[in-house]
Amino acid sequence: MQRLRWGRHRLHRTGRILRSAWSRLSAQTRFLESFQSPSIGGNTGYARSYSAFDVPQNFAFSMTYQVPVGKGQRFLGTANGFVNAALGGWQLQSIVVQRSGTPYTPIVSTDVANTGVGNQRPNQIRSGKLAHPTVSAWFDKTAYVVAPAFTYGQVRSNTLPSDNYRQYDASIFKNFKVTDTSVVSFRTEFFNLSNTTSFNAPNATINTAAGGVVTGTSVPSRDIQFALKYNF
Repeated sequence: MQRLRWGRHRLHRTGRILRSAWSRLSAQTRFLESFQSPSIGGNTGYARSYSAFDVPQNFAFSMTYQVPVGKGQRFLGTANGFVNAALGGWQLQSIVVQRSGTPYTPIVSTDVANTGVGNQRPNQIRSGKLAHPTVSAWFDKTAYVVAPAFTYGQVRSNTLPSDNYRQYDASIFKNFKVTDTSVVSFRTEFFNLSNTTSFNAPNATINTAAGGVVTGTSVPSRDIQFALKYNF
């Protein structure tokens, strides 16, 4: 197994943290002799490809920001106690994650080789990647053909990419001092703030109507949560 990774971290005085990484992970897939004949007919050359959890690009950004409002701040710096309690001391947090989609392998629905092993592979006649994939056609099924009877297809593993993963979370919070020993904390959290859709890998079967169709998402739809906590 080989792995190459590059990363950068930067901390700003305002609390912004930037993390980005580029990596490539490859793996040699092997099957033990105690297993049934594998779906590639024992030719591990067709299994030598990128790992199923290979993520070439991974970007993460996190930030904590003190809103400059209230006593001693840029805005309303001389506010009275009531105004400062209501408007001062608010903080914002944000997390942004963007990374490449994990790869998957085209397969056929039948036991073409007549070995009793499922998930056998087709033959490839051209690239199956589409310039503008849709949820009903994420890859080009016509780029693959079922192998001749009693033979194995030669498609390599993990040659097609799934959708990129994108998630944008944010929160706003404030601590309200009640007494010298007690604090009320209010927090609002926004998960997938932009309600951006990231799709799972599609059905990878090339010889069925469902092949190439995306049926799920990797990130839930927008979720907003409110929390109130009293510490004493």
